[in-house]
Amino acid sequence: MPSDKIEYLPVAKKMDLSLSANSISPDGKYLVGNNEKRLSGVFTGMYIYSLADKNYKKLSNTGIDPLWLNDSKRILYFDNGKFCIMDTRNGKSKIVYNMDQDFIPTASMEALSPDNKTIYYIKEEKESDIWMGYLK
Repeated sequence: MPSDKIEYLPVAKKMDLSLSANSISPDGKYLVGNNEKRLSGVFTGMYIYSLADKNYKKLSNTGIDPLWLNDSKRILYFDNGKFCIMDTRNGKSKIVYNMDQDFIPTASMEALSPDNKTIYYIKEEKESDIWMGYLK
């Protein structure tokens, strides 16, 4: 793509917002992602960016890896060991799967299947052995 066609997202200086976009809505109107603090790299909430209005809308203080569902109204995201769905019009969320029951310490969402029925994610497991030594 020619560089004169690239349009960069504006930085919302008042909110110290630097959107790390995860997903574009299927209707092509919105981006969703996390606010990434510039110096620390810490994510501090989820935001939507309207491509038409060029405005940001804060969705929550928590949650990571948001992905749009096919209806362009809801997102799937990960929050404290739980997969949740949020209606972006009213901000209401519901838990769809609690990963705490699987004892998974950390995970990150990577993709949704085209029919929105399968979640592809990465889970991190830490494994170790316990050794015993005897002194003679």
